[in-house]
Amino acid sequence: MQAERDALLHFVFRALQEKMDKKRVRLEPIDYRWGILTTGEIEKEKKELMILKVCLQDIDRSDPFFIGIIGDRYGWVPPEKRMKDAEKEKGFVSKMDGKSVTALEIEYGALASEKQLKRSFFFRELLQYDKMPEDIIKSLNPLCNELKKQNS
Repeated sequence: MQAERDALLHFVFRALQEKMDKKRVRLEPIDYRWGILTTGEIEKEKKELMILKVCLQDIDRSDPFFIGIIGDRYGWVPPEKRMKDAEKEKGFVSKMDGKSVTALEIEYGALASEKQLKRSFFFRELLQYDKMPEDIIKSLNPLCNELKKQNS
């Protein structure tokens, strides 16, 4: 889902921010591909708990808008104790065991809140990349190549 996330970041969010600037509203995308700063955290357990806490804090910070983008993989499944510790700190009780961080984010960010649940919409469409229109592929490839260069 690199191309889709990059398209949102470089095209959709920029266009949206231009419209929001007129109303003095700021769009702040959160993309965990950029990483979560854990320098100074030596122990693996503390680092994992910090990552979970930051994810949940960012969801609180993003209220009233939570957009979860889900690809074709389940994501990192941390040890159950770390998940429970992060949930406990937020006063949140999950209804799922053995879940990934992505599942936790969706459950906490959309499903556990009556307010968010009322304005949440979920869909999943499996794209057939070999059938994607050529013009879309051509427009995304240069962007993806440029981003790869910048990140190298």
